[in-house]
Amino acid sequence: MFVAWRGIRSPRQAGQVALAAVPMGLLGFVIVSAPDFFEGLLLV
Repeated sequence: MFVAWRGIRSPRQAGQVALAAVPMGLLGFVIVSAPDFFEGLLLV
């Protein structure tokens, strides 16, 4: 959070950062959760 506070200088730039960070965060969540999901399918 400190890096964002110091590095983002305008609301427009904050929007651009959010447009990049949110999809990458969701993709990371899917990648990390996928093994558990498939394990659950195999154990049923």
